[in-house]
Amino acid sequence: MFYDCKGVIFDFNGTLFIDHDKHTLAWGKISQVIRGYDVTPEELVSHINGVPNNRIIEYMMGRPCSVEELTHYSLLKEEYYRDFCRADKAGLHLLAGAIETFEALQQQGIPFTIASASIKPNIDFFVESFELEKWFDPDQIIYDDGTYANKIKMFQHAADVIGVPIQD
Repeated sequence: MFYDCKGVIFDFNGTLFIDHDKHTLAWGKISQVIRGYDVTPEELVSHINGVPNNRIIEYMMGRPCSVEELTHYSLLKEEYYRDFCRADKAGLHLLAGAIETFEALQQQGIPFTIASASIKPNIDFFVESFELEKWFDPDQIIYDDGTYANKIKMFQHAADVIGVPIQD
């Protein structure tokens, strides 16, 4: 199945778990807290989707924020996100075929891990919710700990963790 594959690095959000709607709901709730109104579809496209939490919060606040404010609202947003995930029992599952892929990789002895822009509390939530420890060593999952300049650096670290050169 994976004949020339030497290692695999999975993204998570939107790849193994479809959760865009939960992020949208959580940002809407944060917007309500900060501004008193929900985000617009235009804001989702131009100021929120794919943008780091800190930049979104400063956009909503309309000014530069302190580290304390950024941390508070970012953690609150992620708490809302996890609550929305838990509330959607029907949607709280890995994408079809994910488990079969993990098992095939294990059977073939191909190393794999996750590199996600999620923060540690979300990774812990995913590990618990999807029983990821059956296939992944949670200590080898790469997540946004604030030290990566970009997602490319995260994937390079993930490649190092599984012992496979990034080009492979």
